[in-house]
Amino acid sequence: MPRIPAPLPDGGVDYVNIEAFEMVDEGEKIAVYHPAGKGTDGKNIYNETIHADNGTEQKPLRGEGFVIAPDGVTYLSKMSGKFEYINGRIIITNMLVVREDVTAVTGKLEVDGSVYVMGSIYSGGYIKASGDIIIERNVEAARLIAGGNVMIKQGSCSKNDCFIEAAGEVSGKFFEAANINARGNVKANYIMNSNINTMGRVIVSGKKGVLLGGRICAVNGIDTYNLGNSSHLRTLMEVGRNELYEREQARHAETREQLLVELSALETGWSKILQLLSSGKEVSKDTVRKVHATMEVKNKELAELDAEISKLANMTDQSMNAPVYIRGKAYEGSVIIINTIKYLLSSEVKRVIFKLRDKKVVMVTL
Repeated sequence: MPRIPAPLPDGGVDYVNIEAFEMVDEGEKIAVYHPAGKGTDGKNIYNETIHADNGTEQKPLRGEGFVIAPDGVTYLSKMSGKFEYINGRIIITNMLVVREDVTAVTGKLEVDGSVYVMGSIYSGGYIKASGDIIIERNVEAARLIAGGNVMIKQGSCSKNDCFIEAAGEVSGKFFEAANINARGNVKANYIMNSNINTMGRVIVSGKKGVLLGGRICAVNGIDTYNLGNSSHLRTLMEVGRNELYEREQARHAETREQLLVELSALETGWSKILQLLSSGKEVSKDTVRKVHATMEVKNKELAELDAEISKLANMTDQSMNAPVYIRGKAYEGSVIIINTIKYLLSSEVKRVIFKLRDKKVVMVTL
């Protein structure tokens, strides 16, 4: 999420009071560029001159959703929406603010941008957004689909009829009987009887934090304070190169194969163009330019995909050094599966890491 939530005294995370975003109005001044100035020489304690360096002009700010005023230094928002500053870029996107609870009566909300619900989402609520979805209070039976992050400040409690999908992170105070699919991390102070699939990590914070029941499939690992309970409620955790990882790799392989087919066709076309040109025949400049430009785009896509495939493999290799952290207690009945290798916890333990060693899951004291 854009903002970092404050820690609670017990080590948990205060999702309730986090300011998840900042709104700007259309035409609002969001930044002013100050030209570089000349430095002024000074003196040290020995009355020796210290020569000052002149300032260096900086590049214009980059991003989307804003314009530069005629004065060349003032940046103005093009729209009323959500303001973010990410990786050195200003991003202003459309945000729908819903000032009431969302229910089946409200109808489906589909937004090109982000959605901020000031209330709760009840039975039959449906939101699909290309950006973030932020819920001020609770979520019950509902379906949320986000092209960015999902934040539920209070939490989600349902009867396995709450479905959340996010291309980014999913976070909230608690999740009970929720079904979550995310590409980023899933974070909470309490998770119970939920079905979670994430390419990132599942992180449960605070001394009272507990991961209890359900099935957790997290490619990049799990970090929780407590695991299971004294009633030995079965909690299944799958990390590393699991089914979710294999599906992602298969998706990458399919995309890569398609790119190679497209590149092969383009290279064949390019060879024909070169043959025509070498024989003195005329080929339109527009055709030459389009084929060459398309080849460059496809080669770039292939390079980016190969980098993503390598990143995924390296990520799992690194996370497998300490894939499952238990910072408090772990109770009997929990099942840990790392890279498809299974380990059944047969007794209560405290402050341990589960990791692979010699193709076996072992327990190491923190």
